[in-house]
Amino acid sequence: MDEDKNLRVCIAMYRAYPLFNSAISETTGGSEVELFKLAGYLARFSNIKVDFIVGDYDQNDVEIVNNVRLIKVKYMNLDKYRKPIHKILRYLHLFKVLLKQRSQIYLTKTASELLGWLVFFQKFLKGKKVVFRLGSDKDTDLEFWKGNKKLYTLYKFGLKHCDKVYVQSSNQKNLLESGYGIESHLVKNVFDIFNSNSEVKKEYILWISRCEPLKRPELFIDLAKRVPEEKFLIIMPHARKGDSLLDEKIDKMINDVKKAAKELKNFKYIESVPFNEIQAYYNAAKLFVNTSEYEGFPNSFIQSCIGKTGILSYRVNPDEFLTQYGAGYLCDDDPEKAAEYIRNLNSKKIKEIGNKAYSYVVMNHDVEQIGKAYIRDFIELTDSKIVCEGVC
Repeated sequence: MDEDKNLRVCIAMYRAYPLFNSAISETTGGSEVELFKLAGYLARFSNIKVDFIVGDYDQNDVEIVNNVRLIKVKYMNLDKYRKPIHKILRYLHLFKVLLKQRSQIYLTKTASELLGWLVFFQKFLKGKKVVFRLGSDKDTDLEFWKGNKKLYTLYKFGLKHCDKVYVQSSNQKNLLESGYGIESHLVKNVFDIFNSNSEVKKEYILWISRCEPLKRPELFIDLAKRVPEEKFLIIMPHARKGDSLLDEKIDKMINDVKKAAKELKNFKYIESVPFNEIQAYYNAAKLFVNTSEYEGFPNSFIQSCIGKTGILSYRVNPDEFLTQYGAGYLCDDDPEKAAEYIRNLNSKKIKEIGNKAYSYVVMNHDVEQIGKAYIRDFIELTDSKIVCEGVC
């Protein structure tokens, strides 16, 4: 293939495969969703060839979905393959995949060993370019990852030697610069922005996230108890982490949520909803609630805004967008302030906040606009000669 006429991009995110195959119901997160959306955008261009390295969900070794070539790393699924031999096999197959890869530029997101392996194999062994996209704010804190020596070492190596770092907020940019002298580039999360149906009936207060201790779903249960006159809906998919202590905490959280759903008349629990159906739940919410200790810029915020649904956040307010754009309310971890905010909602206020949220997302997160910046950067990094209509 003539690489002067084609840009070859490889994205790597193991848990993204269920987004390409709706028959798979396993959990994914916001980082997977963003790279899935970006891959779909890039693959629309005939002269950009997109590979996507994914985990093992019993699919074929190689599949093509909407012009994206999916490459499986065998045994890369901690929910299914947990024996010591599987750990060895995972690495052998990962290294095989990376050595066979022919892309010019590689992208992954969130702190992980994978970034280090990409830099080692693709940059140092093969002379290709590696770019990294931060997820959570904790990705800026190397000390946070020291508890896992291998992850810490590989992530630190990858972060300090990759060719370009993208951050989601000014706060992340400042933390990387002040903490480690790492230059980064602020690029907002990408998403397909579509015209929201303003006629959808707003019915409940919504919480959606993976089941993890840092997400603090117990605060949403507490909120439902404080405001019994409102309906509360929690959608909380979960997956094993391969860490017995963490898995024990997750099991307790699930049991607590199930117990609340049985005891509280205004509280409903749904374990999981397919990605291609989840937007309808955002659209029908009066308000979306985020109780996380920390995030980057969660995709749940973007999907809430697309659904013209305002946001109540306990701690997370990246670049103060909630207050700056009037898209919701930050309660500063005060449960009574959160409850009072909900009590004061009425149909007029719900619509007003929702419209402001939608205006924000249209201006700041449209993949049709932000995707062009990625393409221009990739062309510059690889010194590619390709021409993409409407981009360069």
